[in-house]
Amino acid sequence: MDDKPYTYGPVEPEELMFALALGDAAATLKTPVENPGLKGVNLVDEQSGQVTRVSFADRPMNRAMLAVREHFKDDKFMSIMLRLFALFEISKHKAVQEWVRESPKGEGIEIADALVYAAARGSLSKKLKLNAREMVRLAKEFEKKQESRE
Repeated sequence: MDDKPYTYGPVEPEELMFALALGDAAATLKTPVENPGLKGVNLVDEQSGQVTRVSFADRPMNRAMLAVREHFKDDKFMSIMLRLFALFEISKHKAVQEWVRESPKGEGIEIADALVYAAARGSLSKKLKLNAREMVRLAKEFEKKQESRE
């Protein structure tokens, strides 16, 4: 199995942290957002001429994705979204649980800055996954840097 790093490179940790906060605010409606159902495309059947409208459902993940897309209109959007998806997946891994906890209100999870930093700087595999060992190493590296600043 070939699981070498994918071509979407690292992003700035601050950008990933901002995207995570922005997506959360949009998903939970803590900030005004446009209904994702208003976004869509018309598909035209070339043979019949029939037009079909395809649009997003008004779901938290769609609101989050569209808010991040609206802010990062450049080529960073794909790298950021792929890393956010990979971050959510790796957050379930037992190796990184010291940086993940249930939110106090039970509305989801909270992810420590150290793990977000690791997700921003780590390598994505061809399967668009983050490596747990690398996440632990990078998260500890981040914490060590933070301690030395204090």
